Amino acid sequence: MTYIFNYFKKFVNVGMGKVLSIASNFLLLFIITNSFTIKDSGFIFLTFSVVSFLIFVSRFGQDQLIVKYNNTLIGNKNLDVSFSIVLIVSTLCFLATMLLLKFNLFYVSIDSFSWIFISVIPLSCSWVLIGYFRSNNLQFLANFSENGVFQFLLVLFLVFIPKTLHNLYLSYVFFGFLSFIILLLLSFKIGLLLKFSLKNSLNNFRTGFKIMSSSLLSFLILNIPIYIAGLLNIIDDITLYNVCLKVSLLVNIGLAIFNSLYSPKYAKSFIDNDYKSLRKLYNQARLELVLFSLFPLIIVLIFPYFILDFFNLQSDNAFVLRCFVLCQFLCVSTGTTGVFLNIVDKESLLQRNTLIGLVISLLFSIFLIYFKNIYFMFSMFAIGVLLENFLSYFSVKNLLNEKI
Repeated sequence: MTYIFNYFKKFVNVGMGKVLSIASNFLLLFIITNSFTIKDSGFIFLTFSVVSFLIFVSRFGQDQLIVKYNNTLIGNKNLDVSFSIVLIVSTLCFLATMLLLKFNLFYVSIDSFSWIFISVIPLSCSWVLIGYFRSNNLQFLANFSENGVFQFLLVLFLVFIPKTLHNLYLSYVFFGFLSFIILLLLSFKIGLLLKFSLKNSLNNFRTGFKIMSSSLLSFLILNIPIYIAGLLNIIDDITLYNVCLKVSLLVNIGLAIFNSLYSPKYAKSFIDNDYKSLRKLYNQARLELVLFSLFPLIIVLIFPYFILDFFNLQSDNAFVLRCFVLCQFLCVSTGTTGVFLNIVDKESLLQRNTLIGLVISLLFSIFLIYFKNIYFMFSMFAIGVLLENFLSYFSVKNLLNEKI
């Protein structure tokens, strides 16, 4: 009993921050699906997905780069460069989006809410601070800062105001800036020394581009079905897809926790050129991750009707929800492949595997365009993520076999 207690105790600090972050995500999801029509909810999720896409580009892989190189509480010579890169790229992304909107080249009509895209700047810059927290083993703060700080502030405010699209988007922008300011002040208090600098930034830019590319491709596997559904004007299915995807990520919650816990250990073993320890750590993380993910998997499989009703969706979609969670569990069974390959300088392998998953997923979009239903949105998602994860799993195994 003591062993079991000590085993789970080591995840409390790391896991609690992630749990709170995901809880804030579900609270926001609940407010939107229960305050707006299914069609309006789909439109909101489509808009949020575009914002998230721009944030993924703007982060430019710098948060993971900081974890890879940073080992001191006051930062390192790369931290200022990372912040500068993210600030510049996020500003350019915002300006490019506004230009597209001005010339009506955007595929959704959001004229009255176009300034929501300025939130990309503070929310992207927050990831530099998240990387700083994580690299210094402040895992609770890092995980909670990913979405929790921003979304908890947003949810608390939305509880007390009229639920209109205008209020929602205006609040989104305001709390995007406020959450960044809060995290920045907290970082300064901890000991961060941050300034604007692009000196010797070529390595950060080049390596960050590799990390960003693979992360962005993975993001697109999850979100391309949403964008195609938006183009096809099947907005109602976007709401169902988004809820099923977010619920299925409960099975995946362990991945983020174990990435936080094991990435510094992977980095240390890789720097020491100790591949035996790397293999042991990877296999240990994979086994623990599978066991950790069994509980949320069982909960969702048993209670799909309650979950769908909670988000104001029809219970006859239970089969779709179960398919999503089973697919996520299969992905989880491959272990912490993504963060492992990034740490050991094999970003190109991760890029290749993710690109293959995305290309095959896009091929399945032909069926979605023809049949226009949630089952083919799921098919695009499933084939993409399964290929990405299992190809990466074999890449990790081959790498370890070559080195040992």
